[in-house]
Amino acid sequence: MIHIDRGHFCAHNDSRKYMLAARDIGYGSIIDNPVQHAEVLELLKDKLVPGAKVLDVGSGSGYLTTCFAHMVGKNGSVVGVEHIPEIVNHASNVTTLHYPKLNKRIKFICGDGRLGYPEGGPYDVIHVGASSEVVPKSLHNQLNPGGKIFLPEGNSSWFQREVLFTKFDNGSGYGREEFAHRNEIQLGDREEQLHNDYIKKLHATTADFNAYKNLDDIKIDHTFDFKK
Repeated sequence: MIHIDRGHFCAHNDSRKYMLAARDIGYGSIIDNPVQHAEVLELLKDKLVPGAKVLDVGSGSGYLTTCFAHMVGKNGSVVGVEHIPEIVNHASNVTTLHYPKLNKRIKFICGDGRLGYPEGGPYDVIHVGASSEVVPKSLHNQLNPGGKIFLPEGNSSWFQREVLFTKFDNGSGYGREEFAHRNEIQLGDREEQLHNDYIKKLHATTADFNAYKNLDDIKIDHTFDFKK
């Protein structure tokens, strides 16, 4: 993260862009608290290796997408999928201007993240930046055996659990690890997000991170089979 300036991805008139808090970037979207970004990168670092392929669903500002691009090296690739064209343009413009070398390994797509982007897969890592009760089947299908999916799991806008899924090498199912709780907007339609002012305001404060747990907390490990 020290290589990617968070301020470049915030709103240009945001005087608090370096706060340890989520920041509003418009269109019902936010750039997450940097603590959350650091946690995601830490949880996925064993797969964010040179040459890896990454799918970033709900790529938003493009900040975390660009961090992924830095970690996967010149032979890796990252696809960011975002359904609001103005935000896609913002992310693309920032990386083109400030990170031209990294931009060569990033592709921003305007589309429905629930469908993924099969043309760029299969992926070693899929990061989902919005919450859902389940991982969409299309994302399962685009993940390599041994690959990982990060998802805030839950159907409440108030409270979700961070879950890391690891696909079995034989592709038959997934291992599952549970981590801290967080608040994220729901993985849904464009119009739902554009009218989601309540969640946007919730994320613009630091209060919602008071219940955050450390990465050193005990993790819950178990496995399951999606075919059941």
